Amino acid sequence: MSFNKLINRSSFLSKLFSQLSHRNRTFVSHSNNVRNSISYLNWVPESEKTNSFSKVDLEQAVNSDNSLSFSRFILNYKNKVKELSSTISEIESFYKSNHEGLSDTSLEYEIIGKYAYYLVHNSSSLSLFRTPLQGYSRFRRLINELNNDDICKFLMERGKPLLDFSKISQQGISNIKKIRISPGSDLIAIIYDPNLEDKHTLSIYSVSKGEISKTLEDIGEVYFMPYPKNSSFTRLYYTVLNPQKRSHKFCTSLIFNRTGNFCSNRLMYEDPKHFISLFKSKSGRVLFMATVSYNKVFSAYMITKSGKMFTVPIVSGSKLMLEYRNGLVYSVYSDVVSNIYTNSLRNLRAFKSMKNDKSNNGSNFCGRIVGELDYVVSDIDMFNEAMVLYLIKPPSSPTVGLLKFSPLISKNVTNVRKPDNNAFELEVLEIPVAVGLIEPGINMNYKNKSAKFTVNTPGNSCLGFEVDLVNKLVKSTTPINSNVKSIVLKAPTRDGSCNIPLTLVSKFLNNYDTKNVKKILENSDYCKIDEIFNRKCVLYVYGFYGENLTVCNYMEHSKLLEMGYTLCFAHVRGGGELGESWREMGNKEKKYNSFYDLVDVIQFLISKNITSRIKLAISVSSASGILGGCIYNMRPDLCSIIIFKLPYLDHFTTLNDRSQPLVELEYEEFGTTKEDEGEEYNVDHVYSIDPCVNMKKTQAKRPAILINCNVNDTRAPWYHTAKFLDILEKQKDNENILVKVGDYGHEGRPPEHYLVRTCAEEISIIDNFLKD
Repeated sequence: MSFNKLINRSSFLSKLFSQLSHRNRTFVSHSNNVRNSISYLNWVPESEKTNSFSKVDLEQAVNSDNSLSFSRFILNYKNKVKELSSTISEIESFYKSNHEGLSDTSLEYEIIGKYAYYLVHNSSSLSLFRTPLQGYSRFRRLINELNNDDICKFLMERGKPLLDFSKISQQGISNIKKIRISPGSDLIAIIYDPNLEDKHTLSIYSVSKGEISKTLEDIGEVYFMPYPKNSSFTRLYYTVLNPQKRSHKFCTSLIFNRTGNFCSNRLMYEDPKHFISLFKSKSGRVLFMATVSYNKVFSAYMITKSGKMFTVPIVSGSKLMLEYRNGLVYSVYSDVVSNIYTNSLRNLRAFKSMKNDKSNNGSNFCGRIVGELDYVVSDIDMFNEAMVLYLIKPPSSPTVGLLKFSPLISKNVTNVRKPDNNAFELEVLEIPVAVGLIEPGINMNYKNKSAKFTVNTPGNSCLGFEVDLVNKLVKSTTPINSNVKSIVLKAPTRDGSCNIPLTLVSKFLNNYDTKNVKKILENSDYCKIDEIFNRKCVLYVYGFYGENLTVCNYMEHSKLLEMGYTLCFAHVRGGGELGESWREMGNKEKKYNSFYDLVDVIQFLISKNITSRIKLAISVSSASGILGGCIYNMRPDLCSIIIFKLPYLDHFTTLNDRSQPLVELEYEEFGTTKEDEGEEYNVDHVYSIDPCVNMKKTQAKRPAILINCNVNDTRAPWYHTAKFLDILEKQKDNENILVKVGDYGHEGRPPEHYLVRTCAEEISIIDNFLKD
């Protein structure tokens, strides 16, 4: 439901809910020599296979004699913040006076049943309102006759408050993630994470009773569907999380509308390995359920309003998005070349049971092809008029496409020709943004004739656009900051097998023709452009799970760009920027390619005099903490500081412990360390890139380290950082290690004041360690 986009963007709700050693070492393969005699793991010290800090809480770890290093590095951070206090205050003031956001304040509403729902800000609270739409056909005429301001006025004059979020926050409902409204408007499902611990709770709010009627723990996703047999009930579909935070069960319950009480519960599907994902079609007519892993779909099903479940034929293991319109299922396969297929509801096979389901998922049959694009599809948005496709030209250039549907034509009309390609028209439109992250806007109304979307690009946090679905025109709804420009370059790999795309962003590029700059940088031995010569630079990298490195406006970017920094985004192998083949080139036994690519990009930047070692910072987050750790251990000569944000640093221990969160998915990325797990056995490769087991003495000067970890983070736990730092302490070759520990999780958004303060501290520390 589209309200969730509005919740995520509400600052009020955020507050309320709130060759690898120094130069000559290389990865060494050992396991083939020992696999037939004794497990390779027996050769590995127990301390490297386990994490002793995972058995204690943070307070014990900080005060323990065994973890003096951890507490000392936390103190280092506090002392550095105190030293830089005046600079930090100046940067905080910059963000407070330059609060960025969309200027579009028009009312967004969604029609569910006989009501229109929308959110209204008051002076001290935010409420969910609804307006009755008696005579819905009259309202549809109004939509066609009135402008948007008049429609908003019509709704707000007749609206009444339904739910005040500040009041339910007093019942412990805070940090709301999603809300769902039942088709009869009797029930509201609220998913929230009260303590920002990645522990999701579901509460059912009864509108008639004005109170919470039922609460369930460890719920991943939830949707309502009507129960046609009896209008007194509503069917609830939801997924259940296992202890590793994976949605592994798909269940349904029957709820009594008047009271919100559960009358029955039934398990519909269970998956031992993959995530179970739920998504409701934009029209609200069907619900999709799929088994997924890192954006790959392995099986897909559709549940209709009647409660029947059907198997959707797909190519298993593909990046796939599904939608539904007028009896057709639309399957959009995303890769460097993306394809759109349709399947008629009449041709889908009914799902009987998990045991007897012999679906054709995994076959080559996808349906009837209706479109092909030389773009990666990042998202889709379905309307009655057209399907909107949000596109990326690899690696980071956004645009938008439309799949237009042929209108129904009377048999008596002879002078109107249907569009070619089986009644579908596919067109790609241009937008005036070179690089960025494109996302759907808050398009709640399926009947809209236009669609809003945003582009988040470095230097411009939220650029608003609107595409006319009838006339196929795009217009900007917010001003564009033209002071920042970007170019996409290609850095050659050491073996010459491919080129690594990298995106450069700088305010100084605005003074030049970017095509000429690109030509100079790629073809000359070094940079000859004075204003972008040898600048301070922050390099961002990811390269895991087939996920794209998002080129967008991170909080620190506005200030860094103003300070004259160059921002670089390295699209290394292992990510998804160049499709599935790019991911496979940096996966499992080829994971080392992600590290090699990062080294090659850094050497490219230095060789072109875009930056230098003393002016380069590397920023890694989550799983890319592994790459940051490898740089620190094996190529410390390449940069001056590494910033670790919620880093995943101890994957070797994780893969040795099946109780760890999401460990099944880590097998898909790295392979397994145990021969009996039924997965690809890659213990040597896993071991060789683990930051916690490859620490070596070096004559090179170590870069400074800035780590930000969270105590309630279950995906990249704080004790990964503690183990890494304990090993660093024993090397006794770096005093510039700083650690900040927050009270939050891996996914939840902390309060705005915390984000601003942390960002100001980070920028000040980076600039302090980089030399002019």
